[in-house]
Amino acid sequence: MRTLFFIICTGILALCFGQEADAKKKKSSAPDVCSADTTIHSVAAQMPLFQGKPYQSFVQWAAQKIEYPKTLSAEGLGGRVVVRFVVEKDGRINEVEVLESPYLLLSAEVLRVIGLSPKWRPGKNEQGEAVRMYIVVPFVFSISDPRKDHTLPPQLRQEMR
Repeated sequence: MRTLFFIICTGILALCFGQEADAKKKKSSAPDVCSADTTIHSVAAQMPLFQGKPYQSFVQWAAQKIEYPKTLSAEGLGGRVVVRFVVEKDGRINEVEVLESPYLLLSAEVLRVIGLSPKWRPGKNEQGEAVRMYIVVPFVFSISDPRKDHTLPPQLRQEMR
């Protein structure tokens, strides 16, 4: 019997509102042609667009690409994987990080799909300049017939640091 499953990517973009993160602009009296603005923003005047469309189009695209790991679907196991990545000034995705995940196999599948993503249209500041931006995306893997016993062998468990 084939197990039915559902993959749900929530349609809400979860951003870390507040201060700009990580690296700050260098300030010096002489221009440094080798340094670039490496500030990563959490908010901007214009948010990044996926294939020229709002965030929900990325959710739909990713849901079509995700393949439920057979080992987990056979056991009736699922859960939520939350990833964060940076949309660079040129639209590439960079610095992908798993923030939350119950199983390594789910994390690996989400990372695989994000790696397939075409370039985005970058976010822009008030001056219309492209900026680096954080995007946080939750992926929910759900089985129609969940397993009652959620114990797993150690090699399938996600160990978060």
